[in-house]
Amino acid sequence: KIIHNQFIHQNLISRYSSSNSMKVLDQEKGIDASLFNKTDLAKKYLLMANFFVETNRLEPFVAVYFVVLIGWNPLNIGIIAAVVSVVSILFQIPVGDFLDKTPYKKTVTVIALLVASITTACVGWTDNFLVVLVAKAIEGVAAVIFLPALTAFVFGICTVTEEIPRFIATNEVSNKIGSTLFTLCCGLITYFLYPDIASMFYLLGAGGVTAAFFIALIPSSAIDMDRARQLRREAVGEGESDEEDEEWVENMSEVVSYSAVLKDRKILAFAVATFLYHFANAGVLPLLVQYVATGNERTSMVFTSASLLTTYVFQGITAQALRSIIEKVAPKNLLIAAHFVLIIRCTMIISMIQWWDNDYTLIATQALDGVGAGIYDTLLPLMVSLLTGGTGRFGFTYSLILTCWRLGHGASFLLGEAIVHAVSYQAAFLTLVGIAIFSLLWLVILVDHPPLLANKIQRFNPFFDEEMMKVVFRKRVLAYMREIGGEFSIDGLNDVFLSIDEIDKNGTLEKDEMALFLEKLSDSSNLESAEEIDHIDLDALFRAIDTDGNGKIEFAEFVNYLKDAEQDALSVASA
Repeated sequence: KIIHNQFIHQNLISRYSSSNSMKVLDQEKGIDASLFNKTDLAKKYLLMANFFVETNRLEPFVAVYFVVLIGWNPLNIGIIAAVVSVVSILFQIPVGDFLDKTPYKKTVTVIALLVASITTACVGWTDNFLVVLVAKAIEGVAAVIFLPALTAFVFGICTVTEEIPRFIATNEVSNKIGSTLFTLCCGLITYFLYPDIASMFYLLGAGGVTAAFFIALIPSSAIDMDRARQLRREAVGEGESDEEDEEWVENMSEVVSYSAVLKDRKILAFAVATFLYHFANAGVLPLLVQYVATGNERTSMVFTSASLLTTYVFQGITAQALRSIIEKVAPKNLLIAAHFVLIIRCTMIISMIQWWDNDYTLIATQALDGVGAGIYDTLLPLMVSLLTGGTGRFGFTYSLILTCWRLGHGASFLLGEAIVHAVSYQAAFLTLVGIAIFSLLWLVILVDHPPLLANKIQRFNPFFDEEMMKVVFRKRVLAYMREIGGEFSIDGLNDVFLSIDEIDKNGTLEKDEMALFLEKLSDSSNLESAEEIDHIDLDALFRAIDTDGNGKIEFAEFVNYLKDAEQDALSVASA
């Protein structure tokens, strides 16, 4: 028989959109309505944590503080950056894998933020190179924990796929507003309290403590640990009666192997692209502020703050702009734009140093840094999500990408400072331009990603995910089969397949034929609950059925996708 009652919770989707949705959920499925209030609170607390957390605000201050004010050799800053990168390589991937598996993400994140706060503040206590080196290495370990954890919280808290890209951008906006205000305060401290400016590091440390406080406030029940690691769950009805079919259990999809992730060409290509982009980009800002600040100790930190303020303001504006276009423009195209911005920025800096060496115009180029960084920082977690959806290895893969990011970051610092020490600032910037061009070519030629899907479910149902779309489509196909007088069998499925293949009748289904079929189901007056088709995303459905990815659905793929709707009948028919 065709098990219609197995799809009982799908009816909750439409009813949840009504004004009495909370009451319906509570009465019919015993779902706690406070879940939705907790979700709202969790989002607010996560936004506040991102506002206060120190992610990349400190490095330029450290570079200028020790090189210009303390008198360090610029190469020492490059060594510290390289050591932090090595530490990240050693810890980032194991930590990411650990975050995938642990149910104590909140506790681990709070501890990491507190440790990073202490190491941030300790820069103001000593100018001993070895002490600072060890402190920065410890901070590197803490950062490899809280950065992927904060991103995982976005996926674990968001209750529908549709809102994830925009919420990622919103968190980026919050972080950059915080960066702007903290940097402004640091600039004021360095100007009015000079030469006693160590208090700015204490301010940044206090920000980390506050971020830890807000993470601790996030309700644990509002974080779905499976969604946080991008692991799909499938609801399966196993009852033999109508009443038992209403009892749903959640089966965790099989987590893909580590080797499958490491062999994925798309993931590896994006990992290399991330390394190359940050290899070209990371060294530009500290080199620029060092160049502007050299010879003017009193205003050196003010110029540093001005550079960062310009960057963060435009980074926040860019992230805000992405909130409205991130679902409409392919992520790869946006990343290409970020590369062009980087190349233009470095070229302008080289030209200004040569022909118009003005501190203020040089600082103004940081507006382009804000645009490029706003694009890349916002899209990084989204790209990883697209590449790992349903695998259960988001933390592992995201940490792999962050490792490449940090490696490129440290290598850029080390290479830039070494070239400045051996040749000149212009030579360093010119080298970074060359790396940026190579990175752009790599991105255009080798990087690809699945399409960014727009989930058509406007409200959240705890049982709904892409697997639910699969269930709805199966149900509609079975109902359509009955309408045309067929029975569930290979022949019956073939009749449905041929009725879909009505445009070119070439024995395969193209996307336009699937679109017409879905429209036919929606318009059919004989099909009950035809509005369920509105819950199906054409791109997602076509990609799910087209397992070999050749852009055409063969009959075997069509049967394979539908076989779970009546496994026993298919088995008998196949035999």
